[in-house]
Amino acid sequence: MIAKLIKVCKDNKINIGITEKHVPDKKWMVLVLGHLSSKDEIFRKNYVPHPVRVRKEAPKVISVVEGFLKNLPIKPIKKNRRVQLNVTKTAAARVKELRLKEKKDLLRVELEQDKAKRVQNSPARQNSMQGVSFNTTATSLISQH
Repeated sequence: MIAKLIKVCKDNKINIGITEKHVPDKKWMVLVLGHLSSKDEIFRKNYVPHPVRVRKEAPKVISVVEGFLKNLPIKPIKKNRRVQLNVTKTAAARVKELRLKEKKDLLRVELEQDKAKRVQNSPARQNSMQGVSFNTTATSLISQH
């Protein structure tokens, strides 16, 4: 429509000051076109505007590395929130369960390491390393008393 208005103004040798920076609104352009060229095609009763083709953009695909969404920090749930989705509660419970399982596994490993250290430092272990078993030492001590 702006191209038509500029053409009509040039044909009538009128400078109305339309530039790329100063573009008038459609209502004003239709009013001026109606005064300058009332027999234009847009003022006919059977006028149908040209369809505007909107180009659809191709959907953007983002490739995500495997495991990208794992081990993300959990957003804390606000206490003053009234309605929460059941999915959120379930997910939080699942994450809590996984964390507890990890802690349990860590504690189990630490316990096994601690037991191994105790066995190495125990008197029975030290005696067996000297070639004398704990049982023989204990029986000899009992027989001496």
